[in-house]
Amino acid sequence: MVYTNLDEYEFFEKKRFEDNELPRWKDIDFIFKEEVFKKFKNRISDKEAIVPKEIWEILKKILYYKEADIASIPNLRKEAINNVPSMKSYIENGEIIPFEKFEFKEGKTLLEATKDVNVSGYSSLYEYFARGKHIGSCGFTSKLMGIMFKDVNFIRSGQALSVIGTENSVGKNGLQGSHAWVEAKINGKSNIIDTSLMLVIPVELKEKMGYRNLRPPMNLDELLQYDDPDEKYYEHYKILSKYSTKAKASDETYKQYIRERKRDDLCRGE
Repeated sequence: MVYTNLDEYEFFEKKRFEDNELPRWKDIDFIFKEEVFKKFKNRISDKEAIVPKEIWEILKKILYYKEADIASIPNLRKEAINNVPSMKSYIENGEIIPFEKFEFKEGKTLLEATKDVNVSGYSSLYEYFARGKHIGSCGFTSKLMGIMFKDVNFIRSGQALSVIGTENSVGKNGLQGSHAWVEAKINGKSNIIDTSLMLVIPVELKEKMGYRNLRPPMNLDELLQYDDPDEKYYEHYKILSKYSTKAKASDETYKQYIRERKRDDLCRGE
């Protein structure tokens, strides 16, 4: 996520506010740089003053993500089953388990646990999935999700029959079914964690389900050293992971509001 200024970065990535600890006007001063809010700036005489609760309740709808229903989160399971029909029976008998049903840890499903994963620009990895950002970005999403597992291997160059014909599934060399995923042990068992299908697949079913490594796996040290030119994964693993997602605001939610307001103003000819 690219932020226009440090104050905006600090607010969304590091600061946390709740009803018992409201922000000061200076904490949200960055919003007044946007045209839709500029007319309110001169009404604030003391930037050190606490934002009144009734105003904060309004601002929260602009700055905080409202959790989506699990059923609305997109995935490529239908396409995968069309490509690999036998996958359906493995899902039905519980050998292949959806994120929203897979028991991960501390009584949480794997999907619920994504709410605790800090992702730049989003309230959590859950919001990232709920907004469909994982579709067509299997490599990037897998590297983000790898933080949830120990001794993880990143398959950043692979092929999967399940994703043939889906978004970004043709590799640079024209390979059909170009795909990326992570492999990790959960509760002592090795699994493929496929972020596009949102499925946990036992490694022993790898060949049957049409997964194939095209290059050797990459471990975390290799990811941070060799595959991180912009230090985006270093920030994810080493910096943002130290901050809780509790009461985290969403830059994506805020930016979406700004985009919608600008579009509405354009439609009105303002």
